[in-house]
Amino acid sequence: RVVGVGFVGADAGAAARLASLARDGEIKLWEVRTDSEGRPAVGAEPIVQRSTGVSARVLAASADLVYVGDDAGAVVAYGAKDLEEAYRYESDSGSAVTALALAPSGKLLVGQKDGSLTALSRGLRLEEA
Repeated sequence: RVVGVGFVGADAGAAARLASLARDGEIKLWEVRTDSEGRPAVGAEPIVQRSTGVSARVLAASADLVYVGDDAGAVVAYGAKDLEEAYRYESDSGSAVTALALAPSGKLLVGQKDGSLTALSRGLRLEEA
């Protein structure tokens, strides 16, 4: 079951990619091309895939990172080209991550089941109050 999708790597001149996340933690990157009639078309097979090994809940994507939040309160950032782990944040509460959003400033906002909201810098570090 897919629980999240987001566009990644949409730099000028680069082919767009779509990241998808399944509840079982499987992340896939799909190439998005334009068909002969100008409509977007997603490739039949993923170009990269990775199992996170966790029960995933939510995905957010930027130009170069795919963020995944899980049931244990962790957020992991993966590179948008190879899905290699780049950064990791684990909350003290261990409450499930239920929402991820990228702010215009580049900060990642993390909502958790316990009602908490946390702002993280690019390296998934807590922002100073």
